[in-house]
Amino acid sequence: MTARTATLVGIWLAIAVLMVAVGLAAVQITNWMLTGGVVQPMSSGEIQRRLDTQPAITPDPENSVAGAGEPRVFTSPGGRVLAVCVGQDQAALTGWNPAIGYRSHLVQDGPAREAVVLFRHEDGATVRAAVRCTGGFPRLLP
Repeated sequence: MTARTATLVGIWLAIAVLMVAVGLAAVQITNWMLTGGVVQPMSSGEIQRRLDTQPAITPDPENSVAGAGEPRVFTSPGGRVLAVCVGQDQAALTGWNPAIGYRSHLVQDGPAREAVVLFRHEDGATVRAAVRCTGGFPRLLP
């Protein structure tokens, strides 16, 4: 290999290294501009504290714009439940989603007088989410 070839290979390698460094810097700058800085993951304790400050949402069928027979979403401490009435007094669960740290357990999805899903927390606590229908409107039982 001649001195000229070695010099050209060295220049080519230097340019390649420089281009990789510029690309990495561009990605980091773009990330910083989009996120406003470094994003740190939250601990499970921080997640639970934030979830505890959020109010539970349970729609009131009398004040709802949805009609009878339409699915409703209810939120319990253990997770969310999607329920619908079959007829006037039969409840059916069409879906459920456990909250963080919970798993669904013992599902009686109906249609039945009462449709139930149990959410079990990883520490052993259990939350029962039961739905009944009254006049064609699903209601989350206390």
